[in-house]
Amino acid sequence: MCTKDKVVFEILNSHSGKVLEVCEGGRDNGANIQIWERHGCGAQKWILEPDGSIVNPQSGKALDVEGANTQNGANVQLYERNGTGAQKWVLEPDGCIMNPNSGKMLDVAEGGIENGTNVQIWEKNGLRGQKWIFQLDPRHQTSEEALRHIGVCVCREQEIYDFANE
Repeated sequence: MCTKDKVVFEILNSHSGKVLEVCEGGRDNGANIQIWERHGCGAQKWILEPDGSIVNPQSGKALDVEGANTQNGANVQLYERNGTGAQKWVLEPDGCIMNPNSGKMLDVAEGGIENGTNVQIWEKNGLRGQKWIFQLDPRHQTSEEALRHIGVCVCREQEIYDFANE
């Protein structure tokens, strides 16, 4: 999938220091989402789309709550883009990523910190397993104008981006 004029990020969990990753670099519907030590592969890259979806550019598929489930512990997977609420995400000022279909947050299961820990949705709990940091992929040049188009406030010193509405 072409990433020209797209803002490519790695999504870092603030508790574990590990990044959101498609398990084993999968590209098929249903590929599981986990955290893993950062190594820069395509399975760890994400694009925020204007429609609220978060897309893996390697596969062209979206971060998806399996079966549009709204219960605590519902699994997060990769799935073909379909525009449903299962694939919509809202970036909150405190670093949480909320699925408005369920009202629940993107969450590292049991606050885990090990490679391969599953990612799910869970009601907001204020813990760092639900806090995420977006870091630009250093191999992609991105203009400030492109960042502002998707609602990103630039903090140049740390290369960390704040999605809060100003």
